[in-house]
Amino acid sequence: MIAENEKTFNGGYVSLWLGKTSSKNTLENYVNIDYNIEDTFAGQLGNDFFIDYYDEDSLETSYTNNSNELRTLLEGHSYCNDGFVDRFIEIHAEHLKDFYNAIVLIYDFKYDESVQEVHNDTFGDFRFMGSVIYNYSSKLLIKHLALKFGELPWEYEKQLFRLRKHQIVKIYCNFPNIICLKDIEAFL
Repeated sequence: MIAENEKTFNGGYVSLWLGKTSSKNTLENYVNIDYNIEDTFAGQLGNDFFIDYYDEDSLETSYTNNSNELRTLLEGHSYCNDGFVDRFIEIHAEHLKDFYNAIVLIYDFKYDESVQEVHNDTFGDFRFMGSVIYNYSSKLLIKHLALKFGELPWEYEKQLFRLRKHQIVKIYCNFPNIICLKDIEAFL
């Protein structure tokens, strides 16, 4: 469940970790939450990266052959055809410096980047690669704008619901530069 307040609402974002681990089972144990341990809500991944909570239903992992090609590592994952792979490639380039065999994606979660890399003697090495938007919907855009500016006038909401995907992408690409609601009008 996603809390709908400014501090925790991260709908539409996906966070990515790449790792080097010994097996699929080791990877699964790294992200699984052990509910028998009191106050545990994020597994060993959470402990290593100081994450208090993630929704296991929003988690996707895979164990694959070693590769340094980011596109190859992300192929076949949910929403990869919606463009988030290209956004990660824009950040890191197609060919990575290191080889990885473990992929962890958490959807509707934007990691705060407090820890970039971890070496865990039991589970392996993991590196945070970033958080990007994977879901370009009018509904999520309205929520993100409302968090930034407060409740939106109904006229804006009506116009935002009519936007096409390429218009929503433009707004998100310019999101840091949007300082008032009037700035959105250029995209409507």
